[in-house]
Amino acid sequence: MLFEQYSVPVFGYARRHSDASVAEDVASETFLIAWRRRDDIPGDPLPWLLVVARNVLANRRRALSPAQSLRVDMVAAGLIGAAATALLVIGLVLPSGLPGGSQNAGAAVEQLAVAAGTTPADTVRPGQYRHLIDRENQGGSITVLESWTSYDGHTWRHDTEHATSQYYAFPPGISNLNDPSPKFLASLPTDTTDLDTYMRAHVTGSTSVDEAVFVAVGDMLRGGFAPPALRAAAIRVLGRTGHISAETTQDSLGRAAVKITFTDRVRRPGGGQSLLFDPKTSALLEEQEGPGFTATYTDEGTVNSVPADVVANAKAVFGGPGASGAVTAAPPPAPTT
Repeated sequence: MLFEQYSVPVFGYARRHSDASVAEDVASETFLIAWRRRDDIPGDPLPWLLVVARNVLANRRRALSPAQSLRVDMVAAGLIGAAATALLVIGLVLPSGLPGGSQNAGAAVEQLAVAAGTTPADTVRPGQYRHLIDRENQGGSITVLESWTSYDGHTWRHDTEHATSQYYAFPPGISNLNDPSPKFLASLPTDTTDLDTYMRAHVTGSTSVDEAVFVAVGDMLRGGFAPPALRAAAIRVLGRTGHISAETTQDSLGRAAVKITFTDRVRRPGGGQSLLFDPKTSALLEEQEGPGFTATYTDEGTVNSVPADVVANAKAVFGGPGASGAVTAAPPPAPTT
């Protein structure tokens, strides 16, 4: 019954962010998770299902390809000879504090952390919204996601792809390290050791705990919600993560950036992911995953309202509170200009 009623909107959401074959897999996995967690499904399932689909998509971007997974399994099983194994290990970027590691990674991370801790806060408070523009390039296909997120995690979003607009109103997610609301981030420890310990105990997904921590730092900092002390601690946590390197570069918009890259050539051969930070403020400017995905962020700051047309169109997409098949758990109307 759940699949028949909600498969179309779930597939539609996944399709906008991937090709058709991937969208089918994402929809199938979403409903498999729903079946396993059927006792957790709320009375209005669609918002919950869309959050699950969003997380599945994010996890797939980080996952090993079948060929990469096979190669790792062959190495682990001893099916690739010593010479081939050596080729996999040559060039491995070690933790910045270890001999043979990246010589500049530790210094670059500390400089970013200092900048983060001294940059004035632009904190989202109850009744306010963080306005973010996310330009995603997936293999040359450009999607612009403009979002407004409230203190408790309600998000209104306007997506544009190939001159086509879609509007969405997402309820708060699970509010964990990979889907944090401003309220959740405000509850996290700001001591580097305490934060590192907490993250390593709570991260999920990825091919190693180190990689999962690296990904979680990006998730925590992406929206610009983290207060300065937390941002500084999260960046210092990167310095404790293995397999990182640093370089000075530019993002896709030509902005100066410090690029921190995680590369694990054994567990994820041929892959890597990077966080690009503003060297003056340590704001997260861009994320890169593998050769084909880039998300570039323009933080428009904290605002007191969501545009009326975005609220109205998002409500129309979900059918409006109380309508037939509606998502009655959709966020309440935002203050309008």
